[in-house]
Amino acid sequence: MSIVDWKWDFSTSPPTKLVLVRWEGAAPEDTTWEDWEQLWTSYDLEDKVFLPDGGDVNNLELNRPKIYSTRDLKAKVQEKFYEYLDVRGVNNELAVFLHEYMMNKDRIELLRWMDSLKSFMER
Repeated sequence: MSIVDWKWDFSTSPPTKLVLVRWEGAAPEDTTWEDWEQLWTSYDLEDKVFLPDGGDVNNLELNRPKIYSTRDLKAKVQEKFYEYLDVRGVNNELAVFLHEYMMNKDRIELLRWMDSLKSFMER
């Protein structure tokens, strides 16, 4: 197996580190995204993992993202941060729009594809 890429999955709390695994003997299109911690514990990867700056492979905290909360900021900084976001249109209304958009995105794309297919078939 070889790890060819990685990303954070922010749909989980806390975010999960995912790695793209190319399995030995499998076709390149059979690469899969796997949970890093499960992969690390399921396979004996301790002596096969490179950590920059001489990191300790036994310290799993190195593999976790640092998560900050606006609650950790001073009140005045929080206020200015929310003003900064609001001026740029990042507010509750945007959050509702993005949620609805994501929920309907697949359906909308399917309808567009079906319209394209219909136009093609009518030619």
